[in-house]
Amino acid sequence: MTRAAIAEARAFESWHDYQEALKRTIAPLNEEQLGRQPLPGLLTPGAIAEHLEVTWRFITVCLMRGAPTDTIPEEVLLLQTIWGLLDHDLPHVGELSLLLGADGLPGVEI
Repeated sequence: MTRAAIAEARAFESWHDYQEALKRTIAPLNEEQLGRQPLPGLLTPGAIAEHLEVTWRFITVCLMRGAPTDTIPEEVLLLQTIWGLLDHDLPHVGELSLLLGADGLPGVEI
């Protein structure tokens, strides 16, 4: 197994854990809580969760395409894409935790 394949497997496992933590956090919320927008211009908790779900589907499609014999440059490009998406999505968990905390609800535990 190449280093890139090991890193890819670890990235997938970590993102899966991240996604599961998000699901545990929003599961007990009702429609009103998911749709609450405390300030104009901020995403609602439901919109943030939906955005992370779309990203997760994209990641799984990216990781499941290709073959074990793919060349290293393609693996590196894939990992750069995955880490770029992770870098984009991590602040959303903080944003979601802040919104939930403002309502006295627990935030996301990763």
